[in-house]
Amino acid sequence: MGKLQDKRIELAKRVLETTDEVTLNIVAAALNDPKPYSLPESEIKAFEDYMERYERGEVKPKEWSAVRRKVTRRTPR
Repeated sequence: MGKLQDKRIELAKRVLETTDEVTLNIVAAALNDPKPYSLPESEIKAFEDYMERYERGEVKPKEWSAVRRKVTRRTPR
């Protein structure tokens, strides 16, 4: 088998084994939405501005737990 086939099998096994609803919702959203996700220009600009401030040491990185909570709230249920 090739790398792509191996990856597909591994991912399928992981999906079958998970019972985490958030993970399953993320997988479902990824598979059900055929168009790529695009960010509005305003969000891209905001991110670039944030990264510039971060690189200058003006802002501190966010804790992963806070980022995860925010992303989880945005995930379609």
